[in-house]
Amino acid sequence: MTENTDEVRNLAKRLEATQDFQYYNPDNCMRTDYRRKKLPEHFKISYWKFQDKFYQNLGLPIYAYPLLMGKDEFNNDQIIVRGYNKFFHADEIAQTSWKETQAKTKGPYEISGIEDGCTILISALWDGTLLVVSKFPCNPPNDSTSPEEAGERWLEKQL
Repeated sequence: MTENTDEVRNLAKRLEATQDFQYYNPDNCMRTDYRRKKLPEHFKISYWKFQDKFYQNLGLPIYAYPLLMGKDEFNNDQIIVRGYNKFFHADEIAQTSWKETQAKTKGPYEISGIEDGCTILISALWDGTLLVVSKFPCNPPNDSTSPEEAGERWLEKQL
């Protein structure tokens, strides 16, 4: 998905509509206010978490994981952090069935495994603030180090 203002605005409206108390179902889609100690107060960022089935059921134009949205300096909806596209296992959904894979791709095929790890994402915000988040953005308790904080320390070393 491109950073097209109309597309982003439409995405924001569709996501916000899922939070209406009439239709709200936390089993599908949940918005959480995202706050960080070092994040300036003028940023209001929402972290969107989707259940796997929600990606197909709503027909979202984006399969990002994680997805953080907010407003730019002109109060336009903006994608703050867009993670990688959610991937699905073979036969988990129709598009990843073996039949579909053979019809739309050409072998040879290589099978690989998935390992858990920590994905760190870095975003430059409109005021110059660098935002560092992990695959699962969180607001950790005061006595623990979040993946984001570890990522910030790593980034500072690299810069």
